Amino acid sequence: MEMRRCKVDEILSLRHDVLRAEKPFETARFQGDDESSSRHYALFEGGSARVCLSLLQRNLSIIDDSTEIAADNLCVRRHQLSEISEAAHSEMAAGTLNAWQLRGMATATEVQGRGLGTILIQYALNDASSIGYSSYFWCNARLKAVPFYEKNGWKCISEEFDVPGIGPHFRMITRFVNR
Repeated sequence: MEMRRCKVDEILSLRHDVLRAEKPFETARFQGDDESSSRHYALFEGGSARVCLSLLQRNLSIIDDSTEIAADNLCVRRHQLSEISEAAHSEMAAGTLNAWQLRGMATATEVQGRGLGTILIQYALNDASSIGYSSYFWCNARLKAVPFYEKNGWKCISEEFDVPGIGPHFRMITRFVNR
């Protein structure tokens, strides 16, 4: 197997097959995929992507615990941020948090359960955090993926919400320290 950064076009087929199989192929391309700051990663076997994910630079607003929010607001509560990092105090003062959004993580059915998703996520978070933009990562995790992210140190920061046409999700966050 080969693990590396890649072009988005190299992972669209896997994204579609795993995440959007019942939808038109073009729904596997996400807003932000083509931004110069976006990074795409995959584990390849025999020239085909078997596991993939994308990281997009998407800031989160830091809000007080008493603030009412809608599920689609990109925010994190102050106490949730301090729960994942003692180093969060300087970020909290700014009111926004530079963060990477993980999107489109997909694993081919025939290789699921082998730990390849964990290997790729660690590789990608290490690589992305090394450029100095941020060590914080968040995602909108499908309900069935929440245990995977929790096993990898992510925490839920929202109530369950529905992504129309896709299903129930939770917003999750982690801080990755280069190893």
